[in-house]
This record gives sequence, C-alpha cells and structure tokens, in this order.
Amino acid sequence: MFISIMLGTLQNNLIVSSWFGILNESFYRTLLSMVQNYINPKLEMFFPLIYTLFTVILFSNLIGMVPYSSTPTVEIVMTLTLAFTILIGVLIMGFFSHKLYLFAAFLPAGTPFALIFLMVPLEI
Repeated sequence: MFISIMLGTLQNNLIVSSWFGILNESFYRTLLSMVQNYINPKLEMFFPLIYTLFTVILFSNLIGMVPYSSTPTVEIVMTLTLAFTILIGVLIMGFFSHKLYLFAAFLPAGTPFALIFLMVPLEI
C-alpha cells in the first residue's frame, strides 16, 4: 500500500497508468515481440539485459535533444564500457556452453592452419 501511495495510484484513483507507465509498457512490448521473432525462444532469458541496454542507450541519446547538452554515448568511455562488457560476457557464456568450438565461429571457411592463431584474435 505504501508503494502505491508513493506512485499516486491511491491518491488519484487512477485505473490507467500514467504516460510514463504506458510509454514503458510500449517499449517493453515492442522489444519483447522483436526478441521473440528474431531470437531463439531458449535465449529469451536474456531479454532483461537487452531491454536494459535499449533503455540506457535510448535515454542517453534523448539527453542530447536538450539544448546545450551532449549525449553520454558520445563519450568513448561509456561506449567502450558497454561494448567490452557485452563482448566479454558473450564470449564467457559461449565458452561455457560451446567449449573450444566457439572459436570456430571466428574462422572463415578454408582458413589455412598457419593463419588460425592469427585470425581468431583478429576476428574477436
């Protein structure tokens, strides 16, 4: 009850959410339908990560619409932090599920054996 009082649902007797709740639910449903259509249903457990990244990048870029401000995504530190965190997470999870076969995804077909040790780090 305390939470609903703080959100204003009991004070205003709202049956329908506020505009922010409707906007949030619209983003959620849109991304959920995209994830269900394009990603294996077994991998839908990563939807909270995808949704969080989407909202962080979206609202970071919307900050740039404010006059005399800059977007946080223009800073190389934020971009590299997001990119390397996701890359390392994907590589670790891929290594645990596929073992050494994961590195085969980074090799083009027909790569000579001498170039394998050079190609994998370059592709990663």
